[in-house]
Parts: sequence; C-alpha cells; structure tokens
Amino acid sequence: MKGEQVSSFLYNFTGMPKDQSDEVLLRVLTDGNRNVKIESSSPFDTTDRDHDIDLEYDLKVSNAISNFDNTYYLELDPVRYISNFKMQEDR
Repeated sequence: MKGEQVSSFLYNFTGMPKDQSDEVLLRVLTDGNRNVKIESSSPFDTTDRDHDIDLEYDLKVSNAISNFDNTYYLELDPVRYISNFKMQEDR
C-alpha cells in the first residue's frame, strides 16, 4: 500500500477493537471473496503512516477450479484485481 491508501487502511485497522482487526485485514486482502482465507500474514507497523506498507500473506483459495467437458479451469484472480484490465488488440 502506498500514500493515502496507507493512512486510510491504518485509520480503519487501528480504529477497530483488537478482536475485529483480523476481520478488517481479511476484508482488505480478499476484497470480500468468501472463497479466500488468510492462512498467515506478516506483522506491520500500525503507527507509521508516512511509509508504504508491505503486507506479506498466504492465502487459501477454495472453489477456484472448474471442470467443463473434461477440461479444468483455474481461477487465477479470485479477488478479481485485474478484472477491468484490457488486453492489447495485437495479443
């Protein structure tokens, strides 16, 4: 996270009761996708609003493989971060 996103995230993260902070982190990292679970995450400084935050985490994704006509498809973007990207015409 960079810039204003850091301040906004830390404001929400530190403003929640401690027992709800994991839920806030889960919503940020999974963007609400119920098929994604956080297995582990690295600690970060919740007091430093002036520097970027690097979050390291392991996710477990369920229901990401589909089978149609004996062909398997893997959902590579379960949170759909790249859903609005456009591929170049010549690709």
